[in-house]
Amino acid sequence: MDNTLDSPAAGTTAGGGNAALNDMLRGVTNWDFWLTLAWVDIKGRYRRTLLGPFWSVLNSLLFVLVLASVYSLLWRIDLATFLPFLTAGYFTWTFFAACIAESASCLYAAGETLKTMPVSPMALLMRVIARNLMVFAHNLAIFICIALVFGVPLHMVLLVIPGILILALTCLGVGTAIAFLCSRFRDFEQIVQSVLQILFFVSPILWQSRLLPAGSAALADYNPVFHLLRIVRDPLLGSAPPLGSYLAALLIMILSLLIGSAAYLKFRDQLAYWL
Repeated sequence: MDNTLDSPAAGTTAGGGNAALNDMLRGVTNWDFWLTLAWVDIKGRYRRTLLGPFWSVLNSLLFVLVLASVYSLLWRIDLATFLPFLTAGYFTWTFFAACIAESASCLYAAGETLKTMPVSPMALLMRVIARNLMVFAHNLAIFICIALVFGVPLHMVLLVIPGILILALTCLGVGTAIAFLCSRFRDFEQIVQSVLQILFFVSPILWQSRLLPAGSAALADYNPVFHLLRIVRDPLLGSAPPLGSYLAALLIMILSLLIGSAAYLKFRDQLAYWL
């Protein structure tokens, strides 16, 4: 392993850009490292508990049951229709929001490790994505149970795989840019939290886009989160997402990866001075 890739001085050489690129690729491809860290995080979270990860499952189940019961009355929608819709959307949103929020602090929180060990920052970002994919898998078990109880067809469930992959790569791109920004300006993390809260309420998670009044469809159609949610939620609800949502989600993913890669290449060698 070439420790010079993790040296702040690498950026002062003509090959600094190549060093940052190699470091980024090394972090991504070192999958056994970040997968192990993610698994250790999951095990550590539930150490010495009776139910282990099922505590998270029970908490999530109770939350969606209460929320669906209240909002189905407010929107005058049958609970058997609204509960699967809310559960699929909320768990997908939880994955997205957790990846972004945890990425914001993952680099400066590991400051001592990054300054003293040849660890690629990209490996830590991949750790965040992997950890939340494991949590999403736990929550997916809740949805499958709800789907079986309320007769939601699951014949499209395999389409969740490309959808969650696109969403995960989008989170990686956005999370990388935010992680470097928050390492430089710590108070930006509060802005990220505020933006996530706003996105939660303006995105069709607690409400269905078909309930929007005439002339308000743009609130969903031009909301990038809507398309990212839809390519995961629709297959869970038994329907194939429209091609337009796939194209929009792919465009968002590519743009986010380009922005994240640009931030990594530009600021990788300055990171040690910010930690």
